[in-house]
Amino acid sequence: MQQIETSSRPPAAVMVEFEYGALRETIVGRVDGFRLAKLSSAALAEYAQILPESEVDFLRAGEGQLLEEYAPDFAAALESQVEGLVTLLKERGVTVHRPRALSEAEESFPGFAPRGGSLLFMRDPILVISRRIIDLAMRFHFRRRQRFALREIIESRSGTNGVQFLSMPEPLPVSPETGYGHSAFLEGGDVLLNGQEIYVGVSGHASSASGAQWLQNLLGSEAKVLPVPLADGILHLDCALSIPRPGLLIACLDAFLGGLPGELENWEVIDVTYDEARLLACNGLILDANTYVLDQTHMRLADRLASRNFEVITVPFDLPARFGGGLRCVHHPLVRS
Repeated sequence: MQQIETSSRPPAAVMVEFEYGALRETIVGRVDGFRLAKLSSAALAEYAQILPESEVDFLRAGEGQLLEEYAPDFAAALESQVEGLVTLLKERGVTVHRPRALSEAEESFPGFAPRGGSLLFMRDPILVISRRIIDLAMRFHFRRRQRFALREIIESRSGTNGVQFLSMPEPLPVSPETGYGHSAFLEGGDVLLNGQEIYVGVSGHASSASGAQWLQNLLGSEAKVLPVPLADGILHLDCALSIPRPGLLIACLDAFLGGLPGELENWEVIDVTYDEARLLACNGLILDANTYVLDQTHMRLADRLASRNFEVITVPFDLPARFGGGLRCVHHPLVRS
């Protein structure tokens, strides 16, 4: 089992090595400005595999519209859930940053991508590993612009205390109507950190095997990157796996085509069903190795965590799941200690 070691290194402006380190500083997404993207036939086919039919119909009916105009009551309730999480984190002493709005020019990037999208799920466009912040190459065209909303937060830390700011190669241009091409894709929701083992989900909907290899090439001998094949209908690895403390997992075992990766195969597992995983049961927010924030939809899991001496904080957070994301998806840690 990987052990957390104390260090005499100076405090870092960025540092994340384990999923369960105490959360000190994070980015949380925003709801305002959410415009439902116009979806290509290829994108619709993808969403049909990862979202219920009713949610795909909701997206199609509102294509191109601001969420607050298309479904004002829903937009207000969604914003209330996200802002409630921000309040909770601040009350727990976590420093919270928010993405800025995109400029008009940024909203047109890349030029062949449909207008629209949101800044809700800030887990995916970047990746923080140790003292590195990496701009990632996302698969969906309209999501590739999201990283620009974080640029000022990232650049304010780059070059201080050894922090590096890097970018993956931009995916090769491919018409959205024809699909996504074969570039190296990597998305933050697919990457879970466990010290010198790093797990990358490969579902066919987001990160690719070549994206995992790109990350391994970058890290070299510092860490072992393990690609994790996922079952149909699972978008990201964090939809099927959470690492709330050393030796314990929350996992949907049915989602792992080749079993649990690396040392995790020997850890205790709180197993959730495939249906629970599709409702984001595994996608909680870890405050520290003893404290777990969970959508109140998943009380069966809350009870099982409480029986293992966790403080379980349940919050209303079911509405982000309608777009395929949960509590982990909506935040990206900058510092865990």
